[in-house]
Amino acid sequence: MDGAAAAIARIRRIHYPLRFLSNTSKAPACNLHAKLLQCGVKGVVEADIATSLTACRDAVSLARQNPLLILTEEAAVEFQSIKGAVLAPRATEPSLSPEMLASLDAVVIGLAPDRMHYGALDAALQVLIGANSDTHASCTAHRSMPGT
Repeated sequence: MDGAAAAIARIRRIHYPLRFLSNTSKAPACNLHAKLLQCGVKGVVEADIATSLTACRDAVSLARQNPLLILTEEAAVEFQSIKGAVLAPRATEPSLSPEMLASLDAVVIGLAPDRMHYGALDAALQVLIGANSDTHASCTAHRSMPGT
């Protein structure tokens, strides 16, 4: 957008709090940060950016959960700080082992058509109905509306 970088610079000069919000579930905040810098937006740091992915990451981190990620590989980067996070395999890849599924206690779902298949959804259901259902949770980073 023409003038956006200049407008953001003016807002920063008057020390007005500024954050960048996005509902994307396809790209991590680091990619959005790089795009802002490429657009000439100066002074922005990754911590200034919040997405549905960062919200899910923070929720599972705070709860000390190990999530099954039904996300793109690019989006899964957002969860690299969560040691127990596991990316769901594509339909053409081997399924997760029962031992691996047993180690998971949360599910994060984003826009990931190549990982949204019967095997991945079955694995997500197995995680969510695991032995201790009080600690199992899901976090949806993407919601598609009919016709969109």
